[in-house]
Amino acid sequence: MIRSALLLCAAILAAACSGCIAATPPPDSVTTLSATCRDGAPLLSRVRFVQNGWLPDTRHPDDPPPMLGAPLELGSDFAKNLQNAFALAPQGFQDRLCKLAAIYVNGPTNCAGFSDCVGASWGYRAWRTRNEYVAISAGLWKLKCGDGSPYKYHCFESDLLNLVLDPLQANPTPPQYTAANSGADNFDMLVLAVLAHEVGHAVWYEAMNPGNPGSHGYNPGKFCNTKFFPWSWQSVHEPP
Repeated sequence: MIRSALLLCAAILAAACSGCIAATPPPDSVTTLSATCRDGAPLLSRVRFVQNGWLPDTRHPDDPPPMLGAPLELGSDFAKNLQNAFALAPQGFQDRLCKLAAIYVNGPTNCAGFSDCVGASWGYRAWRTRNEYVAISAGLWKLKCGDGSPYKYHCFESDLLNLVLDPLQANPTPPQYTAANSGADNFDMLVLAVLAHEVGHAVWYEAMNPGNPGSHGYNPGKFCNTKFFPWSWQSVHEPP
């Protein structure tokens, strides 16, 4: 339900903005030596690598264990793509990333299939402290497009769409996204999209349940004046 709902929301927003003026596309690739927050701290000072992975309690998520993971190697592909994604983001979202208590590259690095490779990504607000955390699956760096070429944004969205539409059986002719523009169709944009999705879970709680980060008193059915989920889903569960 989590990814299905947000995917549908994205489609609605895209339709609503179809008449908007197109923004200048980002360059095909971004080379940056550092990504720095407004307070002067490097983005990577907030990032840790969790070799074997870690998942929060989905009902009452608390802060991760102290010193979970290890500092990210500065020359790694993880570090490069995270910094590039940060450089592509608008200032408002850069500020959002810099406010997070931590960002995790969440293992394991080896995975079997798309669902397994994206399953270690998550985002939440801790119910005791209200600190916010996100994780991006390390397995994403192992994926390839269907033709074996390096993984790009449109391949990720195609895989995600087919996971939502047909999770139980293989589709011989699955629907495929094509690149909106070649400049934005790269792995850095994919990383930015995943980070935005996971940050969205914390933002959801800020909007829907500002007084209590946990599940008590929280009814996702109230979203959009109670109209969205009853009209779109057979059932809805919390947390999102």
